[in-house]
Amino acid sequence: MQQTLLERSRLGDAAAFSELVKPYQQPLFRVAFRLLGNTEEAKDAVQETLLKVWQKMDTFDPMRSFDTWLFAVISHHCYDVLQSLRYRLRKVSLDQVTTRMTGTTPEEAYVNKELAAELNRLLDKLSPKQRLVFVLKEIELFDTEHITTLTGLTGDQVKSNLCLAKKKLRTYLMNTAN
Repeated sequence: MQQTLLERSRLGDAAAFSELVKPYQQPLFRVAFRLLGNTEEAKDAVQETLLKVWQKMDTFDPMRSFDTWLFAVISHHCYDVLQSLRYRLRKVSLDQVTTRMTGTTPEEAYVNKELAAELNRLLDKLSPKQRLVFVLKEIELFDTEHITTLTGLTGDQVKSNLCLAKKKLRTYLMNTAN
């Protein structure tokens, strides 16, 4: 089924492309939200990623993994956004709740909202590369090999950025606890 949709999409069938990317929209949003920390920025990132992918579908190599390509495009896009002056000057809204952190009771919803806000505050302490690697490895649970494919970093760079991110977060948490 996916192979047929891929082929039709490569030939310019917009309906096939829409069907092909539908199951990826929430996972793409989660990655973008974790990296950018803002619902609107994450939605924009998903839309821009899907537009880029649609425009480049004719160049996609069907022998490669479509989902790896898709996540690489959004990772690179989010990294570019994080590096941009516009993003740094924008006031990050910490009043966001992730789609994975929904509570069934008002108390759970409140706690999850607070946890999401604290996670965003912590992630803001990291460099864009460290944040990207940390989110992909520790939150989205991608393996190192997949992260190297998505980011273009070497395995050693992934491990180094992850180690630095954890060290920064640990230091920050210890300092705020005291």
